[in-house]
Amino acid sequence: EPINVSQSPGMLDLSAVSPAGLAEVDYKVNVTELMPLMLSAFESPIVVKGIKAPVLATSIRGDVTCTGGSGNRRLSSVEGRVQCADTKGDVTAGSIDSDVLVERIDGAVQVESVNGDVRIDHVASSDLDASSMAGSVVFSGPFQKKGRYRLSSHSGGVLVGVPDDADLDVSVATFVGDFVSGLATPKSPRPRGRRFGFTLGAGGSSLELESYEGLIQMVKASEMHLRHAARASAPVAPLAPRPPVPPRYRRGR
Repeated sequence: EPINVSQSPGMLDLSAVSPAGLAEVDYKVNVTELMPLMLSAFESPIVVKGIKAPVLATSIRGDVTCTGGSGNRRLSSVEGRVQCADTKGDVTAGSIDSDVLVERIDGAVQVESVNGDVRIDHVASSDLDASSMAGSVVFSGPFQKKGRYRLSSHSGGVLVGVPDDADLDVSVATFVGDFVSGLATPKSPRPRGRRFGFTLGAGGSSLELESYEGLIQMVKASEMHLRHAARASAPVAPLAPRPPVPPRYRRGR
């Protein structure tokens, strides 16, 4: 298909449209690492590597992956998986029907999913907000001094790996769910349908945990690492094939 190229100072616009109004194109574009990117796709995955500038990337049915570099990231997909790793800058990432994975980030993090799981590993953030409506939320990483961390799920579970030297003021809201801790937390009555709090170490950083009907778990960070290793070594089941898209819904990629 013919590709239309439009260029202006600070902007490169690529598009493809066939005479029939339908086009199917894969783009591979090499740009300077200092160029800010604004990318969008319908069915295609988006992959960004090593950019040291802001990135805005959205897809409807494709996965969105951004690794390396620095600068703020705003990543989203409706049906695809969203992943951001190994970057310095604030990250906002979300998916409607799939999972979101954020790991090895230095900056503020805001992550959400509606029907997927949210996983956050090894982030150096003093401001973190992660939520899912129907999926689970998993966080493992160091807690910064005077940081604020908010983890919530409506019908899924919340799992947190806590280092031995963490100084946290913990707030828990279980509603019709439950709370389990593998740490030496203060013992107190925890009937379902109430909020309660306690302090680990000297306190100072805020950790808010909430699940309406799921299980909230706090475990040692070392146990989380063992769980990760076991999961990584387990065989991966093949993905079910995606049903073909009716022709009338096809768009350019």
